[in-house]
Amino acid sequence: MKEIFMYDTILPAYNKLELECGLKKNEIFEILPKFYGSRLSLKPDGDFDDDAVIFMENLKVKGYYTGDRSLGYDLEHAEEAVKALARFHALGMATKQKRPGIFEVFKMYAKPLQNAEINTDNMFVIVLDQIKKDPEISPYFERCEKILTGLTPEDIWSDSFQEPWTTIIHSDFWVNNVMFRHDEKGKINGIKFVDFQIYLYGSPIRDLIFFLYSSVKNDTTEEQVEDLMDLYYETLINTLNK
Repeated sequence: MKEIFMYDTILPAYNKLELECGLKKNEIFEILPKFYGSRLSLKPDGDFDDDAVIFMENLKVKGYYTGDRSLGYDLEHAEEAVKALARFHALGMATKQKRPGIFEVFKMYAKPLQNAEINTDNMFVIVLDQIKKDPEISPYFERCEKILTGLTPEDIWSDSFQEPWTTIIHSDFWVNNVMFRHDEKGKINGIKFVDFQIYLYGSPIRDLIFFLYSSVKNDTTEEQVEDLMDLYYETLINTLNK
C-alpha cells in the first residue's frame, strides 16, 4: 500500500502543483516509471497477500540501466541524480507549504514500516564483522562499534525535524534504485527512480549523503563532493522558487 500510494497519489499531486504554478505539461517531473494499476489481493476484500501486483512500465526495454554497484556512478551520472533528488525533495516541501491538508495524509504513509522481525543486533554484528575483516576500514572498527552498539530501529529511522526543510525522502536512494538512459552520443537524456517501499518523512540530507557515499565513484566523491552538494542546494532552491 505504501509503494502504491507513491505512484498513484503523491507524485501525481506533485505534478498537479507544478502545473498550477505555471510549468508546462512537458516540463513536469516525470521521475517514476509509468504506473498502470495495482491490486493487493485477488480476493475482493482481501488484505495484502502473495497475489499483490504493481503493474508499471518496463524501463529496461526503454533503454534504462543501473550502474555497477561495486564502483558507483561517474560525475555526469552523479550530477543528474543529485539534481533529480533535489527536485523530488523540493516538490515535497512545496506541497507541504501550499497543500498542508493533503500533505498531512502523505505523511501518514511516510512513516517507518513496523516490522517486529528486524533484529538490529544480528544486522550490526554482520556489518561490524565485515569492517573488522577489511584492511582498508578495519582501523575504524572501534569507532563504528561504539556508534552501532545498542541502536534500535527507532534510533535508525527517527529524525529531529528541522522545518520547513523536512520532506518526503526516498530513504533507499543508491545505485540500484536510480536508472538512466542515454542517447546515441552517450549523453544522458533520461532518469527514473524506483523502489519506494520505505520512503519516509525526514531530513533530505539522509538521501543526499547516502547517495554520495554509497553510489558515486570514490575519486569523484573525493574531488567533487562539495560541488555536488552545491548543485543539490542550487537545484532545491530553484525548484522552490518556481
